Amino acid sequence: MDDKKNNKEEEIVKEEKKTVFRRKILNGVSSFLNSYFHYFSFLALFFIFWFSFNFILTPKYEKVSLASSEVLEAKKSLFIKEYRELASYKKNIEVFKSINPGDMDKISKMIPGEYSRDDLFTEFTYFLMKNNFNVKSIKVSNTEDIVSGKQVLSRRSSGTSNDPEFSRATQVSLSLPPDVGSWLIRAEISNVAYTDLKYLLDIIENNLKLVDVVSMDFDPITKSVSFDALTYYYKNK
Repeated sequence: MDDKKNNKEEEIVKEEKKTVFRRKILNGVSSFLNSYFHYFSFLALFFIFWFSFNFILTPKYEKVSLASSEVLEAKKSLFIKEYRELASYKKNIEVFKSINPGDMDKISKMIPGEYSRDDLFTEFTYFLMKNNFNVKSIKVSNTEDIVSGKQVLSRRSSGTSNDPEFSRATQVSLSLPPDVGSWLIRAEISNVAYTDLKYLLDIIENNLKLVDVVSMDFDPITKSVSFDALTYYYKNK
């Protein structure tokens, strides 16, 4: 009985020692934490700030900076382009203002606005007669009508047209800008000597209105000349 009682008391003593030891450890830890808590807090805050700065703020800042740089570069390029266009407009305005009004009127008459076939027929006939040429015939045709008519005929025929009216005048007219039209003038003049022929070409070249002679046939025996010429106009929009 005494042995059992002694063993039990020893166990109780051991448990108390263990409990005291645990308390000492916990008290030591608590005391250590209480003594150095502000250091641990500082280290924890430093780690949080370091992690946030390097892995959250810095990548976002770099992304925003890159996007901002791209936007700024695009706006810079657009500004330079618009500035150059503005400078070009200003230069064109200055050149336009420097043109003499009389010269502007001459330029506008070289390629006038759209006018009728009858007006051109009367004008060119008068032009030749005024310069003492004997006009046998004059025919005025719109090159667009000629082209459309020849294209219809070419689709019906397997051959290629050799008509100079189609092969020369219409080829020139097809190369014109879309807002410029042309009239084909086919004229025949009699009683023309070689010197008269040179004079005819000179007055056509120096005429105020732009006229291009695309073909000419001179017969020195009959002293007659026939020619095809193109004159131009701005189409009405």
